Amino acid sequence: MNSTRSKVYFSPTLHYLRVHVIAAQDLVPSDKSRPPDPIVRVELGNQGRTTRPSSMKTINPEWNEELMYVAWEPFNENIVVSVEDKDEVIGRVLIPLRNVKRRVENAKLPDAQWFGLQKPSLVKDEGGRRKINSLVEFIFDLP
Repeated sequence: MNSTRSKVYFSPTLHYLRVHVIAAQDLVPSDKSRPPDPIVRVELGNQGRTTRPSSMKTINPEWNEELMYVAWEPFNENIVVSVEDKDEVIGRVLIPLRNVKRRVENAKLPDAQWFGLQKPSLVKDEGGRRKINSLVEFIFDLP
């Protein structure tokens, strides 16, 4: 006699994550003979998106761009943010997705936050401490 069993599939809860890339400050490009032409690359899991190059070719660029992602519970992933200039990483920061505050009010966006970028080689100052080279500002919106 044939018997059939139903299969149980795990269905994760999905959320939209909106990343608003605003600006960076005090970027330190390796080639100081030319102004930087930075972009921001934001990755969540296997989803990666980049901003357009900043119209301001300075060490304090602004983008004011929104990037959208699909996030899933239990939010174990890291948001990887890299500021790049001509395929060279100027700085990077890892932000645990579980640390992103969920939006409570639908009418109000969360406040922008600044994050310190680290050189990929984890540059240290004379005292052996990790040195923050520059900052990048974001709004993370996880309704």
